[in-house]
Amino acid sequence: MIADTEPMTNSQCSNCTPFMSPITFSPKDAEKCKAFHEQLCLAVAQGHMDIEYGDLQWSDYLDCGLRCNGCGQRFRLELEVYHGIGGAWHLVRS
Repeated sequence: MIADTEPMTNSQCSNCTPFMSPITFSPKDAEKCKAFHEQLCLAVAQGHMDIEYGDLQWSDYLDCGLRCNGCGQRFRLELEVYHGIGGAWHLVRS
């Protein structure tokens, strides 16, 4: 799905701790997707992460790049919500 990713093994700061594990969302993971989305929105609202591109507004398709304000680690969320395909959360190579 996403070519510019690697396993999440980089060192992490306290802002990144809840977000370091890669996640693959299946079509059956609607509640898991929404809960994770809410965690990301809270991290942005609290100033722990910045949105680099896209946005976190819940819509049919989300493709959003985020950056940790503590250490600069970059992440990507990609979800296909409308057709229920699922998606993924990944660490992005620097």
